[in-house]
Amino acid sequence: MTGIKKIISDSFWQILQEIDSLESDCPVELFKERFENGDISNDRLFEVITFLKRFDYPVAVKKKSGMPWIMITGERKPVLFEMSFSNWLALQAHVPFVKELEHKLIQENLKECLSEVEKNYPEYDLSRGLEKPVSLSVATPEKQQNLSSLNKAISGHRVIYTTAGNKTYECFPHRVIYVDGVLTFIGEDVGDRCLVSFDFNEMNDVQIKEDKEYQANFTSKEIDDFIYAIRTITGNEERIVLKVMAPEKVNLKPDYQFLGNPYMTTNSDGDFIWAASVEVSGELFAWLDSIKDYIEILDPVDLNQKFNEYLESYKYKKAS
Repeated sequence: MTGIKKIISDSFWQILQEIDSLESDCPVELFKERFENGDISNDRLFEVITFLKRFDYPVAVKKKSGMPWIMITGERKPVLFEMSFSNWLALQAHVPFVKELEHKLIQENLKECLSEVEKNYPEYDLSRGLEKPVSLSVATPEKQQNLSSLNKAISGHRVIYTTAGNKTYECFPHRVIYVDGVLTFIGEDVGDRCLVSFDFNEMNDVQIKEDKEYQANFTSKEIDDFIYAIRTITGNEERIVLKVMAPEKVNLKPDYQFLGNPYMTTNSDGDFIWAASVEVSGELFAWLDSIKDYIEILDPVDLNQKFNEYLESYKYKKAS
């Protein structure tokens, strides 16, 4: 195995990632236990280490107490790069179409990296430019202003002050999404550093605390798990599979929708197939309506019928 074929091999890349994630020196035998099958040859391990040393990466294999150890011999510096706005949009548009690397660990690594960048720049998400508006049940100008303030606080990682019901809250906001058909706020109470959630329409006078510094206590994955737990209680989640005829025209990241474990691949005919865990609701159907000219619902089968019923009901209300 030579050249680019070598480094895009899953086994090669997995070893490279594991070495890069080491926090301290590690015995070779213990390092091998990190892999599910444990079938990592010494030759392949040393091949990766030799490859890394060509970049002056601070790693070596040395004997310690008579056993071979992988040693981190110096400081590992992250690779930082700047991109223009147009460069960033071009990269987002390019990555989903790199078919040669589809399902390869090396591409998953890049996707994870880009996902972290996306979190830091939500206002530059390419899908915003492709989005068709979905109507929200946010009726008054005051509620619209509250929602705008929340979105700004989330993208800027700022604390908010608000009232909900008869209580006041100082919160670090994480998400505003539909849960069981209700637009719901999810965040951390700054005082006790616990997760809180409540109906967005109960929130009043959302103020951004520009001078308040707060380090989030929950990771994005933990927030996802919290949302999954709520959905488990409501029992209103389906795994939806769509055939996407024109990916460049479809927004697959609609605002205020929680899409669990989204995944895109291609079938043998070259069609793009997208799947995610969703909450079946009027808001989901409103999103599907906005992209219906470019998609086909493959699964679940009964969702097609429900969607058609929604469209008929919508037309009837519009006509009346």
